Amino acid sequence: MSKNILLVMLEFDNWTQARAWSYTGAYAFHDGLVENGHRCTLLPALWGREPDATDSYLRHAPALLDGETFDEAWVWCVHTRYDDAFWTWLKRVAPVRVGVVMESLSVSNEEAAEFPQFAKRRDEVFDQLRHCTHAVVADELDAPAVTATLGIPATWNVVMVPERFVRFDEAPDVPQAAFIGNKYGPRKPYLEDAALAPLLARPHLPERDTDLPTRFDEFHAEARAKLLAGPPSRADLDAFTSGLRALREALFLLHLEGIRMGFANVNLPSMLRAYAGRVTESMAAATPALSWLPDDRPECARLFSADKEVVLFDSPASLRGQLERLRDAPELRNNIATAARNTLLVRHTSRIRMRQYQNWIDTGAAPDFFSDIGYKPDVAESRYYRHFFAEVPSWSRPTPNGDERARWEKIQQLVEASASDPQRPREIVEIGCGRGWLTNLLRDYGKVLGTEPVGDVIAHARKLFPDLEFLTGSAEMLHFLGHAGHYDLLVCSEVIEHVPYAYKDVFARGLVGLVKPGGHLILTTPRKDIYEQWTAQYGKPQQPTEDWLSEAEMQTLFENEGCTMLRLERAFLLDIYQIVLFQRVR
Repeated sequence: MSKNILLVMLEFDNWTQARAWSYTGAYAFHDGLVENGHRCTLLPALWGREPDATDSYLRHAPALLDGETFDEAWVWCVHTRYDDAFWTWLKRVAPVRVGVVMESLSVSNEEAAEFPQFAKRRDEVFDQLRHCTHAVVADELDAPAVTATLGIPATWNVVMVPERFVRFDEAPDVPQAAFIGNKYGPRKPYLEDAALAPLLARPHLPERDTDLPTRFDEFHAEARAKLLAGPPSRADLDAFTSGLRALREALFLLHLEGIRMGFANVNLPSMLRAYAGRVTESMAAATPALSWLPDDRPECARLFSADKEVVLFDSPASLRGQLERLRDAPELRNNIATAARNTLLVRHTSRIRMRQYQNWIDTGAAPDFFSDIGYKPDVAESRYYRHFFAEVPSWSRPTPNGDERARWEKIQQLVEASASDPQRPREIVEIGCGRGWLTNLLRDYGKVLGTEPVGDVIAHARKLFPDLEFLTGSAEMLHFLGHAGHYDLLVCSEVIEHVPYAYKDVFARGLVGLVKPGGHLILTTPRKDIYEQWTAQYGKPQQPTEDWLSEAEMQTLFENEGCTMLRLERAFLLDIYQIVLFQRVR
């Protein structure tokens, strides 16, 4: 169900301070909600502005949003100020209010001495959270403390990144690793270690060679001048927030380029007792992430596999050893970047995370941050299919090759035969779309979504067909995102033979569950009936799993899941392909 959601989001009005406030800690929330079909309004809570000041959007909110109500409001509760008038208004327009806490609420004596303003952070944040119905917190230990103290549900906020920012490059091959951030407290021993200096650099960031930081400052200055000149309109608010999001996105893309200025990116110790956004941002930038692991945070330790998806260190000496190891091992760097990216795509995108939070709000079910949503390829499989569908000439172009053309001629007949009303556009999904050639041809018959669990292949599909919608994931991902019973037509070509026999019934059930009752499925797969003849004449197939089905097995498999077979076709050499039209009857 689509919701109307208000985001009262922390923002800074100058890039010097705003640079440290990551896109993933703010605008990724907006992106994930929109990706899940919700309507979002941004209301900036500008750092340093009193809530009743003339140049504060909070003061003008009741007039700006007069007559509007919201299913939820998400309110950033660190570095922000709200007064009683604001909370009174917000409670009237939003029955569900989620407090967002992007910092740890515990501050050590050493940190309080270096940053006195943070000594009262816990009390200030709890005072704001008293007005909220829910809370998401950056530190896993703060969630039970919030619930125990305030009696409201609280859950952990795990770092995320929007899928559209995920890159599929090779890991960088440069002489030094990169650290992006400020030098303070626990970071000083690392940044002042002479033995680390040849290995770890603070790069000249790409944004500094553009006018974007200046434009960011000027954009805020112009907006402030308008606020001081008179009350803003809703159009003024929308223009400001849309322009701000565009600037933030452009700067975030440059930030990802900056991460790639090192052969790895290092997340040094900080006041946040969790993985900082820099970790998932590095994974999104196809760059190995090296990070410290906060003490006594067992859930944080479970998020990523050490030496497979993230590389850990606990001292300048151990960081030096890890960097020396990675510097001389390009294959290892690529394997870590690929494994991390694959996990990111099935656990930690903003689309996934905000769906989890919505489920938590609606049902009370705690989010599961540790399980893959659907099938996740391993590194070898990712590299195999990336080569096959993005580099081999006959299997990587936008148009079908001869093999695919033979299948399409039959698929097209079944697509047209299954249309109850040829003039009515259908909701269509292709499961296992590969490079997207078939998704592209299906667009003539309705609104089509292409899904594929190998992100490296989806990246190539997006390059070939930038105007089509693709999603990294399997049928399980679509079920998780609420797509059950959504589609009029599902097409799955040359996929089910790559599912092991023991899981084919689960796979078929997942496909059928995505289709509306009365809707149709078209599947193509090699016929086990001619497997011996095919292998004798053309050799054994080379793809990772080749568990073929006979035509009778295919029919039985889907009839057991509530379908009836309407038509069977064959195509290509030795009539290898069975191309079947099913209808879901229950």
